[in-house]
Amino acid sequence: MGRTKQLLPWPPGDAAAEKSAKTVVEAAFDVIAGYCDAMVVVLGHEPEAVKAALGKRVFSCARVNPDTEMVDSIKAGLSFLLEAGQNWGAALVHPADQPQVDPNTIQTLLNEHAKHPWAAIMPEFEGRGGHPVIIPAGLFNSILTFCAHGGLRQLWIEHPHWRVRVPVNDRSVIADLDFPQDYAGSEAAR
Repeated sequence: MGRTKQLLPWPPGDAAAEKSAKTVVEAAFDVIAGYCDAMVVVLGHEPEAVKAALGKRVFSCARVNPDTEMVDSIKAGLSFLLEAGQNWGAALVHPADQPQVDPNTIQTLLNEHAKHPWAAIMPEFEGRGGHPVIIPAGLFNSILTFCAHGGLRQLWIEHPHWRVRVPVNDRSVIADLDFPQDYAGSEAAR
């Protein structure tokens, strides 16, 4: 992206609107917060600025080297949950660069999780898997100990019986903000 994407204004728009807009990380946080008993934010690049952007929202922090793969962020969050010592049923894993996921999609995933509490529940749009993903606590240790090129995608390939893909009509589940054109074009996707 060339800059800290979590701190970009959301939604993107004209300069006047951006002054009153949320940041990408605020929007991503807010879209899932109402479905979670507790929030853990994994901080990498510019951790203090990202933390400050979240303002008075209540959350715990896990830290990760920003130059590692995404799976390391997921592992940091899951490790934090295990170390917290509470009996978590599942984790709703949501990347900060997907601020426009439809709340109906999250509810669909939660409904599917109730039917398959042993499986990771992930959205699928036009045949592609996306986020957020519900990971049951029974898979935390398997994910934490999995080491292979390809991250979690490789884990799901090797253990397809551990996941359930749920078709959704929500392109945002596959729309990351990885490049400036993704951010610029995201307004049309909303």
